Amino acid sequence: MNRLDSQLQRLLAAAAQPEAPSPGEVGLSPALERQVLAAWRRSRLEKNNLPNLTPLFRLGFGLAFLLAASAVVYHFQAGRFGGYGEVEPAAPAYYLSIK
Repeated sequence: MNRLDSQLQRLLAAAAQPEAPSPGEVGLSPALERQVLAAWRRSRLEKNNLPNLTPLFRLGFGLAFLLAASAVVYHFQAGRFGGYGEVEPAAPAYYLSIK
C-alpha cells in the first residue's frame, strides 16, 4: 500500500468510529443561535443590495419573443394575401412571358 492509500485508510477508519460527546461539551443556547443567524442574514442583505432583476429580464424576453412571433405571423399572412409589392408585379410579368 502506498502512502496515499494508507492516509485514506486512516481517514476512513477515523470517520467510521462514532464520536462520543465529551462531558464538558454543551450546545449553543437558543438565544445565541438566533442572534448569530440574524447577524448572518443581515450581513447577506447588506452585501447584496442590488435589486433582483431576474423577473424583469424574464418579462422582457417574453415580450421580445411575442413581438418576434407576431412579426413572423404577420409576415406570412401579408405574403399570402398579397400585402407586399414584390409579389403582385411579378405575377403579370410571369404570365406575359408564358404566352
